[in-house]
Amino acid sequence: MGMAASQIRLLSLTAGIHNVEYQAQQIQSAKLQLALQEDEVYRRYNDALDEQTLTFRNQAGNLVSANFNNLFGKDSIKNGLGADYTLWASNGELVVPDDVYEAYSKYGGKDPYAFAMSMLGVDVTEPRTFDDTGNSYTELEYAEKTFLKNNENIVNSAFGSIFKTRDDILQQVADIIEAESITDIDGYPNDINIQAEIGKTGISEKDNELLKELDKQFESVNEQYRHQLYAKYGEEILHSSSGNENAKFDYDTFNYYLRYAKMIEEEGGLTYVTHPSEYDDNFATDAELFNKMLMSGKLMLDIVSIDKSTGNVLYDPTSASSDTYLAYSNTSSVDSKALKKAEAEYEHAMKEINRKDKKYDMDLNRLETERKALTTEYDSVKNVIKENVERTFGIFS
Repeated sequence: MGMAASQIRLLSLTAGIHNVEYQAQQIQSAKLQLALQEDEVYRRYNDALDEQTLTFRNQAGNLVSANFNNLFGKDSIKNGLGADYTLWASNGELVVPDDVYEAYSKYGGKDPYAFAMSMLGVDVTEPRTFDDTGNSYTELEYAEKTFLKNNENIVNSAFGSIFKTRDDILQQVADIIEAESITDIDGYPNDINIQAEIGKTGISEKDNELLKELDKQFESVNEQYRHQLYAKYGEEILHSSSGNENAKFDYDTFNYYLRYAKMIEEEGGLTYVTHPSEYDDNFATDAELFNKMLMSGKLMLDIVSIDKSTGNVLYDPTSASSDTYLAYSNTSSVDSKALKKAEAEYEHAMKEINRKDKKYDMDLNRLETERKALTTEYDSVKNVIKENVERTFGIFS
């Protein structure tokens, strides 16, 4: 082989070796990318395995993924849980259903009982004159008064102790303002306004403080009376106020709206209340978003109830991870479809990764064989060139 031809062949072999090594580097980089893909596929699969969904069992015994509507909306009335829940935002705002928020905005929240009855379809704003006094009342107030008037014996029997406590409070008020007696107009407790007596001329500071305390006691007694009145005779009042003798009084639904109205009232009105639509249009039904906000601490749960005796709202802080009726479920029936999909995606992705990996290994083996052949020939040509150089230049030595 001539020297010029040898040099050309050597350059060709050098280029070939570099090309093979470059291809090998490309394949090694691709294998690294496959390893990263494998890690990502495995991570997604583990996420599906570890995904926790807040669930509860409904009355039919089925495991249900919890969202805002079925825990706090009207659906919660029939969800089969052993407790009622309320939701708080991390900034302290009460979160109420959209329909409650909108209805409370329109109604104005003057009376929790009237609000609850209005949500059952009763017109609570129409004024009506009470027979004996000529005083004007709403339709609902009229229905309550009429019931009291027409069922005096029943009412006295059911609420005798409450009425006695109320009368004792009123007698103390009478003594303070030096009146012979204070009687409530037409026998209806809410007509007494002790606050009107507070601060009047001639009443000492000490007696004013006592009047304020008696006013609180009187409001508390009235609340007990009214709550028990609806618990015992809600249907009768519903019939009278709606004019429909066949109307059904659903106490659970009534209590649901009453509870929200009282909570809003305790918060100081809608200024300190929020609702699902302010978070997201689909928040009320989006279990995933609700779950994430709950787990992140942006939302918090309370068990809420109304004391059957006093009508007061009671709160019991709880958490989804420790609550008796709620649970974070792994690979439950709720998640089974998502898990099966994740398994299928994982298996498919791993097969594809393994197939590519085997092909890359075969390509690497081929390139390694090619590199060895090129290297061997490269060494041979290099030796030929060396011998030619020695033989040619040896003549002149």
